[in-house]
Amino acid sequence: MKRASSLTFIAIASLLAVGSPALAKPSIQNGKSACTAEAKKATPSPKSVRVDDQATRVTSDAYIFTLRIKNEDASKATAICTFNVQDSGVTLAAGE
Repeated sequence: MKRASSLTFIAIASLLAVGSPALAKPSIQNGKSACTAEAKKATPSPKSVRVDDQATRVTSDAYIFTLRIKNEDASKATAICTFNVQDSGVTLAAGE
């Protein structure tokens, strides 16, 4: 009887181990990378894009990043990037 319950436990544990990564939310780092990549697609292409870690906010369904953008002509801009955790969608808006 112990052997059957041990096999059942091992089977359930292996299923949970295999299924867990599929159920995991994207990480904050994934959100940062997606937002940075989206901002770099702008025309004209910015010289640099960085995430202001101090202004990062996390809600139950999104990561909200403040992006500091430096353009080729040395002008600076700010953008707000919202990374949707459910579908990994990225939305950019002009910052303050």
